[in-house]
Amino acid sequence: MKARDHHISTRTTGQATEAGAQDLNNPQVGRDDFPSLPEVDRCLRKIAPYLPRGAADDITAICCTSICRAEYRRAVLDMAARIAGMPKTYDTDGQGLEAIAHLHYTCGDWHWYITERDREGWGGEQAFGLTVGHERELGYISIAEITATAGVDLDLFWTPKPLREIQE
Repeated sequence: MKARDHHISTRTTGQATEAGAQDLNNPQVGRDDFPSLPEVDRCLRKIAPYLPRGAADDITAICCTSICRAEYRRAVLDMAARIAGMPKTYDTDGQGLEAIAHLHYTCGDWHWYITERDREGWGGEQAFGLTVGHERELGYISIAEITATAGVDLDLFWTPKPLREIQE
């Protein structure tokens, strides 16, 4: 299967494929007992509001059967920790392009870089960040709308960085 079928960006696929090839040379990496599937499942349920439609099932399949399963399992745990630690709405007020983009979504030529998540729990109703489409714009973003968009990808292997470092 192609990575795009799993709602994971093609940039992610290259990283995961390289990691998977390295897994073959290291018997400790990719072992089914680290991280465990129940742990991955708990994290997937927590981050579900931030995942594109159907992505949790696709990621679960990768975590169970792919040669890259250890890398994806770690990515899910890292993503859950990243979302849990993200600034809440208004926490980065006044930082402008110095705010850290914690999440990166893509859909064709459109990109969303999320710097804050909704203040209320784990809901994905509202976020703040940079949208790069027809133009670059800082503002409020609906995570629910992004994740409901056909073809949208969440980059599980995104490295958080300041918005000023993002070049499109």
